[in-house]
Amino acid sequence: MTNDPVPNLINLLGKPVVFLAWPSGIKGGKKKWKHLTASGMTPGYLAKLKDGNIGVALGEKSGGLCVIDFDVDEYVQPFLDLNPHLKATLQTHGARGRSLWIRFKGNFPQKSSMLKSLTGKEIGEFRGNGNQSIVWGIHPGTKEPYKFVVKKPVTEIEFDEINWTGEIANPPRCTEGTEETEGTEVTQVMSSVPSVPSVSSVPSVPSVPSVSSVHCDWSSPIKTLEDAIRCSLPVTQHQNNRRLFLFARAILALESQEGTFTPQQLRDAFNQWYARAVDFLRPDQTKEDYLMEFLNARQHAKFPLGGKAIPEAWKLAQELPLPPEAEQFENQQRRQLVAFCRQLQILAGDKPFYLASRTCQRLFDQKSHTTAATWLQALCALQIIKETEKGITPRASRYRYLPPLDSDKGT
Repeated sequence: MTNDPVPNLINLLGKPVVFLAWPSGIKGGKKKWKHLTASGMTPGYLAKLKDGNIGVALGEKSGGLCVIDFDVDEYVQPFLDLNPHLKATLQTHGARGRSLWIRFKGNFPQKSSMLKSLTGKEIGEFRGNGNQSIVWGIHPGTKEPYKFVVKKPVTEIEFDEINWTGEIANPPRCTEGTEETEGTEVTQVMSSVPSVPSVSSVPSVPSVPSVSSVHCDWSSPIKTLEDAIRCSLPVTQHQNNRRLFLFARAILALESQEGTFTPQQLRDAFNQWYARAVDFLRPDQTKEDYLMEFLNARQHAKFPLGGKAIPEAWKLAQELPLPPEAEQFENQQRRQLVAFCRQLQILAGDKPFYLASRTCQRLFDQKSHTTAATWLQALCALQIIKETEKGITPRASRYRYLPPLDSDKGT
């Protein structure tokens, strides 16, 4: 870099970005900085940065720019092996471990959090809103300059594209609950499915087709390798990582019926998946790169794919009359959510049912799963459902439907 690192830092970090000025050899101090914004990064302000350490305000202030900071070296490579799409993102090093700089499109965890191992040891930190990280200057411990391990522009992805290794006990989440719902989740990517039409604020759109008419039929369990491949093939670019993880979970479903696959069977299964997915894969990654990613995903996948409850409940909620408690809403999507929860309870019997906000997001084609979470919380406030167990990784929240299930409508 030149004597003024700021132009190169902007090229690496992208815009918007909020820089913080600290004395050389200092990570931070009591000086207030949370009032700063990207519009305040004037030439005069930026010119003063070169004489000391340079920090970056993370999270929303810098347009979703966040840092995954590993303090323990041994956790870095397994994470990158499971996330090869992050190997080329900007990576820096201070005294130990590594900081991965990532810019998130859309939602990301609103709170920063420590990362812990399965034994409870603190191994790093997810840094976002309210935090800052040093990207340039002198480390206070080593008295040496911060180093660029990978000096390439920050990778921009959606938060859901990150695969967290099984060694991290508390991976960050956007909201309470995840999509791992022990057989009651819809893992089919529903982003292309039209939403349920609303009679009020939501523009009129076509009705949702039954689950069996979309990319994969989730009303039936995975019985063959063809089922596993078909349900996990990418249908557009940039779905590779998520789809490989789905494929790994589909293989788990087969193994539960046929026994554990041998290494050769895993390789053969991957070869068949790869041959049909290759048109959507990244040209800068080799077949062997993807094989390594699949084998890592298979090693860390815990939940077989192919639950029945979500698609069956979704289909019934569309076909049967709405329950009386749904009619208090004008918005057709919210009515449908009530009917959907009711059918989930019927299928669950006497037990509470699992439901992830991200599943609702996909089914209703919402921009954010936080909208779905808000709707579910509203149903709780209206005593239509009750949250009986708050979601913690890897389970979604559990709910119980409160109105009687034996009414004339919706049965």
